[in-house]
Amino acid sequence: MATKQSSCKKKRGLTIIELVVVVTIIGLIAAIAIPAYTTSRRSSIAAKTANDMRKFADQFNLYNLENGAWPSDGYPATIPGGMEDYLSNGVWSQKTPIGGYWDYDNSAFGFTSGVSVDSATMGDETFAAIDALLDDGNLTTGFIVKTAGDRLSYILAP
Repeated sequence: MATKQSSCKKKRGLTIIELVVVVTIIGLIAAIAIPAYTTSRRSSIAAKTANDMRKFADQFNLYNLENGAWPSDGYPATIPGGMEDYLSNGVWSQKTPIGGYWDYDNSAFGFTSGVSVDSATMGDETFAAIDALLDDGNLTTGFIVKTAGDRLSYILAP
């Protein structure tokens, strides 16, 4: 007597339901991870920019104490006259972590002296995070202010 062989072969692989479950799980993980990454990245950029602003503000304040006056107004990415010994040209002239370039303002934007980032590309959320680290968290009051559409300033002397 001949034995009957099964004509059905078992197929290996995933069913459509299993694929849907896997894709759903990956989607949920991404939905949790992406906002956390974005927040972490914004915090890191804000901390770096706040640290640089504080460092540059200290250097301008030191200049003022030693010379009895603030330096003359500068241009973005250009060290103001007299500040060569106080600022590292490599850092001052480089693009900032929030985009744009460092700038020194003297008697501009309604204050006497300030360190600014001109033409920043990050939005108000990052500006507010920087303000929260250095000041009151409000971009319209205090020493960290948004002075123009894409400009953030650290006021040294009102």
